[in-house]
This record gives sequence, C-alpha cells and structure tokens, in this order.
Amino acid sequence: MDMLHRFFRFSLIFTILSFSACTHLGPRHRQDYWFKTATRCAQGPFEIRVPARGAPWGEQVELAVFSPRKLGLRVDFRTDDQEKFTNARMGDENTMENKECLAQAETPDAPGGAPPEAAGKGPAGQPEVPPRPEAPGKIGTDIPEPSLILENPGQGKWQARPTTTQNYSLILFDVMRGTPDGPPPFPKGKTIIIRIWSVLPNDFQDVRILVHHQAYVPYPNEKKYVAKLRKEERDRQRKAEKRQREWTRKQEKRQRERARRQELAAKNPPRPAPARPARPSRPAKVRKPVWQACVTGRYNGGRVSICRKFG
Repeated sequence: MDMLHRFFRFSLIFTILSFSACTHLGPRHRQDYWFKTATRCAQGPFEIRVPARGAPWGEQVELAVFSPRKLGLRVDFRTDDQEKFTNARMGDENTMENKECLAQAETPDAPGGAPPEAAGKGPAGQPEVPPRPEAPGKIGTDIPEPSLILENPGQGKWQARPTTTQNYSLILFDVMRGTPDGPPPFPKGKTIIIRIWSVLPNDFQDVRILVHHQAYVPYPNEKKYVAKLRKEERDRQRKAEKRQREWTRKQEKRQRERARRQELAAKNPPRPAPARPARPSRPAKVRKPVWQACVTGRYNGGRVSICRKFG
C-alpha cells in the first residue's frame, strides 16, 4: 500500500512539472472596466473607448454583460485605424424582457400604443432616442454622447464576475504574435472603439457591463519561449528544404525517364506500315422498282389479305 502511494505521488509531481515546463503563450489580466447605464431603460448607442496596451506578444479584449433578465443588444467594434465596424449581436431581440420599458415609452400620439421608437417620432415630433450609430460597416462624423458610468475609474483590478441568470460574452479582439521578432499586434496608442445599441429599449436595471482586457505573455519565461519559436522555425525550414529536395529529385527522375524514352525512340524508329493496294470502288447497285399488290376477301367467316411483290 505504501508503494502504491509513492507511485501516485511521483506521478502527480511528474505531471505538474511537465505542465509547468511547457512553453506557451497565455493570457494575463491587465485591466477591467466595469460600466452601468445612467438610466434603467435605454437603447444607446453607448460608446466605449479602450486604449491598447502595446503588449509585445498580443492582446485580447472581451465584452461581457451580466443581467438578471434577457437582453437584445447589437455591438459594433473596430480600432481607430480601421475604416469599417465589425458587427455582432448579444442576446435575442425577439425574447428580450423589456415590458416595463415599453410601457414607459408608450405615448397617446403613437398609433396603437406603440413606443415612439416604433412610431418614429416623440410627442413633440422630435426624435425620442439618441441618434443611431451609422449603418453597419460605415463611419459617421457624429460621436454619441457617453451615457455609461464607469464604476472603477483608475483601478482596473480583477473582480469576481457576478452571478446572474443571463450572461453574455463576446471576444472582440484576440491577436497573438507567432514569430520571435516583429512589432506588437496592437501598438501602443491605438484605440479600440466599442458601440452598444439596440432597436428597442432594454431594461438595464442591475445590469453590469465588463470590458476585460488581457495581454499575452510567454510561459514559463520569454527566453525559453523565444528559443522554442526559433526551434520550430528551424524545423519548418528543414522540412520545407526536405520537401523541396524530394520534389527536385522526382522531377529529375521524370526528366531522365523522358530522355531515355526519347533516345530509345530515336534508335528504334517504328516500322512503316505495309502499303496496301487500293481496292477499286464497286459500282453502285441499281435497284429495281418493286410493286406490291394485295387482294382482300373473306374465307371461312374471316377477312383474308393476299399480297404479292412484282419487280
């Protein structure tokens, strides 16, 4: 029994050491931005700007929403040097739980008690909601006013995520540098722009919005990880050279075989086919005209036809 315990202990220690010695890129927490809306019922657009950290090995930006009810959100995101937004959705607009917000938005002027968003105008004929962000894939000159409250300004420490019934998560950017040398994927000074909006008002009571920013770092250290990348690069180059040599060898073999066949064909030309005397063409047969005559009558109660050809 004591021997069995020693064996399991040794196996566990060996497994832990093996995993700890594995060189790889792993995410490490850098900054958390926690937001909440200024009002309970809103549909945006909300704009969040996150500065890139210029991590040499890459960065990951995640958007998460924690809500006690179902939401229907649209997310547009890009960097400040990109021309078009990338569009995504969080939740389902057909199942969003926003009855209280729709009831607050009802006006007598709207036909059928529809909210001003559906009618297109407010009580005074003016837009009821903030201006929509530009159409997906385009950039507008107007920047929506911020309507989100940052709950942890200047801190950014990791916090445990709240336990809610509805959790939405979306990886906005996930870039890594796969070569030992080169510039960072997100240079310092670049800004990540995130816009959150919806077609109908959402109920944001007790809803928290998180922008989770991580940076990739090499494990167990940068020196070992760079050595691993250089070794993999040498292995790839060696395999590519081997494939090139194999391809060259096959091409040379095919060329030698082709030259050998051409040489054999030149030394042993094919025998000419014996000339056959041309056969005289046969005269066309003259076909005689043929006539057919038939006689029809009755025999033993039946109809009988007798025919004969003449020619």
